Amino acid sequence: MANLQKSGCVLKVWVLTKKISKLPFLFMLYAIVDIETTGGKPVHGGITEISIVIHDGKRVQHIYSTLINPQQIIPSFITSLTGISNSMVASAPKFDEVAEDIYLMLYDKVFVAHNVNFDYSFLYEKLKN
Repeated sequence: MANLQKSGCVLKVWVLTKKISKLPFLFMLYAIVDIETTGGKPVHGGITEISIVIHDGKRVQHIYSTLINPQQIIPSFITSLTGISNSMVASAPKFDEVAEDIYLMLYDKVFVAHNVNFDYSFLYEKLKN
């Protein structure tokens, strides 16, 4: 979520009143996800950063964030958008080195993201391999 914080965005999770607090969705865990990539196509692009916040509807349970070596060159226009450079990810773990941890954090959670179709499609593509 580092890039969301840099851009001044604030993410809030609202909890409903006690009158409906027994609804099942309040007992679910939410995986709030933000990724940065090398481009717009999941099949061809790589993930350069991932942040996951696990939230139970009332409080943060876990925070995970890491740069990822996409094993491809990050285009300069992407670096200008994200602030993530090739030198920053050179020694970062490759996706397959963190894939199991990411999968376990996302498994059985409600997937929440600012651009959910984009973030989910990249993670789906990378995790299915």
